[in-house]
Amino acid sequence: MADGKNKLPLSAIGYQPFAMMDDFPKLLIALGISIALVGVIWWGAARFFGASPLPGTFVFEAGNVSCMVPILASIILSVVLTIVLNVILRAMNK
Repeated sequence: MADGKNKLPLSAIGYQPFAMMDDFPKLLIALGISIALVGVIWWGAARFFGASPLPGTFVFEAGNVSCMVPILASIILSVVLTIVLNVILRAMNK
């Protein structure tokens, strides 16, 4: 046994190093579609409700410099992306 001739190949014990790579293109496509969908919804909402910032947006202005910190929009985007990615990943596991 010390000479290594009786070793099993890794595929015999179920090791498949690139098995997850089969699902990677599907994940990229789903991610791209969801980003595009969020962009269209965002664009439509801005046109429908007006382009004013959300209530949780802080604007700092000093001379020629302005800085907007969209806290509420960041929270909403985080929740929406979490839900979308969870749905996509659960659908891919079935």
